[in-house]
Amino acid sequence: MLVEEKKEGKDLLLRRKMLTRVNRLTGTENFNKVKEEGSLFQSESFAIAILSRKDKEPSRFGFVISNKISKRANIRNKIKRILREAVKTSLPELKSGFDVIFLVKKVVLLKQTKDIMNEVSVVFKKADLFK
Repeated sequence: MLVEEKKEGKDLLLRRKMLTRVNRLTGTENFNKVKEEGSLFQSESFAIAILSRKDKEPSRFGFVISNKISKRANIRNKIKRILREAVKTSLPELKSGFDVIFLVKKVVLLKQTKDIMNEVSVVFKKADLFK
């Protein structure tokens, strides 16, 4: 029982850290559509491609971090976690009906977490994603 309770608690903790399923952009078709038809907004550490779906569904976010950024998966995953957290903190203030892809640049490796999170907010303002 104690192991199950701990396991359940851990699952709850993991769920709180993750971006909710409705806010995740999945599928190659969706990524390709956003890359081809979306608008691109540049920042120093990443670019975001945005496509308006013209609906009232929650906005969805995807992250592309190439092996060229870092060969080490743990570093790529850390960058994704930072970006997801930045999105999650901004989520209540963001408009609905958009698909957004983060295209990460190598410069992000030199940035601190707080700088990346600030940069996400700046790009969201530039792209007019805030309500």
